[in-house]
Amino acid sequence: MTMQVEVIRQDGYGAAMQEIEANIRKAAEALFPEMLRALVKERLATAKQVDWLTDMSPDEVKRIRRKVSTSAKDFQRKYGVRARTLECWENGHRTPPPGSCAYLRLIDVFPELVAMTLESQPRKDLQA
Repeated sequence: MTMQVEVIRQDGYGAAMQEIEANIRKAAEALFPEMLRALVKERLATAKQVDWLTDMSPDEVKRIRRKVSTSAKDFQRKYGVRARTLECWENGHRTPPPGSCAYLRLIDVFPELVAMTLESQPRKDLQA
C-alpha cells in the first residue's frame, strides 16, 4: 500500500490532480449557463420589475464585495473590476451601469463559478 502511494505521488499524482481539476472546471462551465438560466427564470417569475438586475445601491455593491473578497484589490484580481471603479460605486460617486450590475449579481450568487470561469480564460491582468 505504501509503495503504491509513493508511485502515485512520484508518477501521476500531479497529473491526476490536474485532470480531476480540469474535469471539475469543464463540468462547472457546462453547468454555469443552466444555473444562470434557472436563476434568471426564478427571479423574473417572482420580481415585479427587472430593476433588481440593473439597479444597485452603494451598500449593495459593498455587501457583495465584502462577501467574496477581503479588499477592492482582491476583488479586482478575482473578478477583473478595477479597484478604483469599485470604490467609486461603493462610495456612491458613480452608479454601476446595468451590465456591471448584472455582473455583480452573478458574482453575488455564483462567486466561485464566476472566478473559476475567469481563471480558465486567458486575460490581461489589470494594473491599478
